[in-house]
Amino acid sequence: MIQVTINSIQKEYILLDQNQRFRQKVLAFIDETNLFGNSLIKYMDNVLSFIEQGYDNFMMDIFEYSTSIVNEFQQRFPTWQLFTSMKILNLYE
Repeated sequence: MIQVTINSIQKEYILLDQNQRFRQKVLAFIDETNLFGNSLIKYMDNVLSFIEQGYDNFMMDIFEYSTSIVNEFQQRFPTWQLFTSMKILNLYE
């Protein structure tokens, strides 16, 4: 399960060949929620501030955050045995 999560995060946010796809998704989101090209985007009762020059910083933040999540997973669960043994702590089992 951890490896599947890592693979998914890498595929969507980190791998270079997928980065263009993610950029397209973000731009599509901005276009859909910001029809008039305003600097503020309203989404589900939240107001997001958007400026063109901030877009690259936003993408870098997502890349760095995703990379840190993957690194945390890999450091905390370096082997499958360790992850499997943690299942004994699951209160529902």
